[in-house]
Amino acid sequence: MIKRVISMLATVFVAAAILTPTASAKESAGCNWFAKEPVISTTGRIMGVGGRTGCTNKINLRVEVRRVIDNWPDQTVASGTYWYFVTGSLTVYGDMQSGCHNYFTETIWEGTSTKIQSGVVRACK
Repeated sequence: MIKRVISMLATVFVAAAILTPTASAKESAGCNWFAKEPVISTTGRIMGVGGRTGCTNKINLRVEVRRVIDNWPDQTVASGTYWYFVTGSLTVYGDMQSGCHNYFTETIWEGTSTKIQSGVVRACK
């Protein structure tokens, strides 16, 4: 019984090692993602900055500023995509909704589930 359990655990670990992509397959080591909290620009528009640093692989990077809507999908108020992005930042601008709302920035690797969100800020128009 003990040998069977050990054998099953060894099989699980080997399968996990084979199915887990290496860091170099997904992105370079030392690659850091960021999404800064949105701010209000001097022209009164909401501005979000996202990106990554220390990366060497090319991806399609999308940055969005989203308005939080409780119990509903959040609304995208600003969005931009940079094709073949390697490292740096992408800034997007959008119009705020009337009233006071909560907003956040999201940096997304298009075509994957990789993304990062900033903290939420409250802004009023």
